[in-house]
Amino acid sequence: LGSDAGFSYAAKVAPRDVLRRLQAIVVAKGLGESGPIWRRLSADQQLRLCKNVAASLGHRCSELDSVALVGALQAFADLLQGLEEPSAWEMDLLDPLCTLLLQRMNNFPPEECVR
Repeated sequence: LGSDAGFSYAAKVAPRDVLRRLQAIVVAKGLGESGPIWRRLSADQQLRLCKNVAASLGHRCSELDSVALVGALQAFADLLQGLEEPSAWEMDLLDPLCTLLLQRMNNFPPEECVR
């Protein structure tokens, strides 16, 4: 997903599967076990991975429920904190996820609002 062909690959994979893989990277990174996943990527590859996944999820975000949308935004928040050049990130890539989540807030489970 971090290569130039990553977007076309990610676009073919179900959004839930893409999200699950993204969250696995975040969990491994948080446990300090991200050597085989996150730390092996160059700063440029980390940025491209985030951009490709965000674009892929943005195109198919309607297939995710509200809880999954929050999970995706949390995963991006965790990963983007570690980018060497945060200014290279394009915030508008997350607009489709944020917009859909805001539209669905009326039906959002109260226990999930805490997250």
